[in-house]
Amino acid sequence: MSAINRVGERLSAVEDDIFGWTLEKISAVKPCLRQGDLIVFSDYEDETKRCAIVVTADCDLEQKKHANLVTLVPVVSEKTILERYLLPDDCNSKIDHIVKFALKEYKIDEKLDHLVQVELLIEALSSDAKSDPIALLMAEIISDDLREVSIEGYKDLLKRVKLHAKKASSLADQIAKRGDLMILPDAQVLGVDARIAWVRHVWQAPASSIALKTSDTSARRGERIARLSSPFRYRLTQIMAQVFSDIGLPDVPLDLKKSVMETFGDA
Repeated sequence: MSAINRVGERLSAVEDDIFGWTLEKISAVKPCLRQGDLIVFSDYEDETKRCAIVVTADCDLEQKKHANLVTLVPVVSEKTILERYLLPDDCNSKIDHIVKFALKEYKIDEKLDHLVQVELLIEALSSDAKSDPIALLMAEIISDDLREVSIEGYKDLLKRVKLHAKKASSLADQIAKRGDLMILPDAQVLGVDARIAWVRHVWQAPASSIALKTSDTSARRGERIARLSSPFRYRLTQIMAQVFSDIGLPDVPLDLKKSVMETFGDA
């Protein structure tokens, strides 16, 4: 049974609009892909490509300026954000402590040149990696190659190096405050448990791979099941614009507080 049919069964007594999501009427004469459409892909192993929202502009879709490619923002779970974003960032921020711990653990001279230390550490850690997953994690951190860490691995690593893991409340605050993440309206009624749009992982898929009608689902990889309502979809595209047009500036050497106090006359 397709996702569209499942949604129809669950929402048989519900109007076309549910909080944050719009369901296209089955009687629509000519279904078309639009910005904000929620797409479910059934055969991707990577969670960042299992569910996504179309962010290609409606005018580009209508005038076929998109070269048959639609731009998508992945919709993922909290677990994915933790294991592929926040926890690796936290591990990498602790690299100095991890290096110091590993030098002592493997009895490597701390007076050696740093590059020599790193080379010896990676060699020692890699030799233990098959039997010790924590050694593998440390090797990936020290070689700047850590891309993902499980929650259990993160906790075990910090316990090994005698550091405290971040608290769940702190991680939740990070998710809420990150400029490249957006909390979406609950879509469980649509069969989608994930509800965080990860803007930085934008990707593209052929428009022809997305089924707009139930009769097309067997032949196409993706299936449209709903549309993100305004103002949520406009906020999502705004965040995307902010992320990819952000201009970073170097720190300006000015003690602004001191300067204002001097100007204003406060002691």
